[in-house]
Amino acid sequence: TIKTTVKTGLVTVDASNAKYILNTNTKKFHLPTCSSAKSISAANKAGANDRAAIIAAGYSACKKCNP
Repeated sequence: TIKTTVKTGLVTVDASNAKYILNTNTKKFHLPTCSSAKSISAANKAGANDRAAIIAAGYSACKKCNP
């Protein structure tokens, strides 16, 4: 599933196929291998592949995995 957030232009994809995992609640992004990413609830989890677009959409990098 691919979604585009019109306001920010961020394209989200299925988290299982993404380069980065987004927590839409905390506005943090993670590597798929990060233990913090594994604990995100399905309701707050999205995926994305464009790091610059993720940051432009207001997300900040996880301090644990430093994506």
